[in-house]
Amino acid sequence: MTKALHINFSATGNTGKIAETISQTLRQEGLDVDPVAAKDAANVDLLEYDWIFLGSGVY
Repeated sequence: MTKALHINFSATGNTGKIAETISQTLRQEGLDVDPVAAKDAANVDLLEYDWIFLGSGVY
């Protein structure tokens, strides 16, 4: 199964909502998705994933 990592930062929660929608869509397409908050991403082994998505707000 294809593995995807979705790292996001959401100060107001809006980016988090979009990140969840993207993760759900990817799961529907058959991907195994791990959503991770940006503050927790330092300990993630990026080499375990086929796809890596980043989400951040626009300021």
